[in-house]
Amino acid sequence: MEFAEGGVEFRKAGIGSLENLELGVGGSFMYDNGTRHTVNDYSSIPLYGVVRYNIININDSIMPYVKGHLGYSINSLSDNVYNSQGGRVDGDMKGGLYYGVGIGVELYGFTIELMYRGINAEFKQDDKYDYYDGETKANKTSLGLSIGYNVSCLINPAACYESAFKQPDYILVK
Repeated sequence: MEFAEGGVEFRKAGIGSLENLELGVGGSFMYDNGTRHTVNDYSSIPLYGVVRYNIININDSIMPYVKGHLGYSINSLSDNVYNSQGGRVDGDMKGGLYYGVGIGVELYGFTIELMYRGINAEFKQDDKYDYYDGETKANKTSLGLSIGYNVSCLINPAACYESAFKQPDYILVK
């Protein structure tokens, strides 16, 4: 597997008079095993704020939504990066802006989500080779489909099945 991800979000439903707005925080781990052997072979830990707007409540159990992420990504370079002469490249991968925007639907506590995400990163080379010319941008963007579950549905199933808009604070694991 070239790339894998897992994450968790904590959100508060019903902000002020907007019962369909949710705000929270989240984090994930994005692992890249370095099979391309370039500075883009890095793993990330994005930490971010979450905004989710539940568009409409269908049948008290089905809820489409739009969602956004904005935060900072801590990045770590693979050990398998080489220069044009075949030598291993040493250096530091700097963190940077993390962002995402997507759409999804929650069905009886399960979520299916399509998100476009971006990570800004910069590689600063320690070696004196001219391959990377000191600093290189290593930004990544991706479009991903994820499946998750609202674990608060295990604690309070009525909150997930009676009215999707009146959910308690909850945790999403994907």
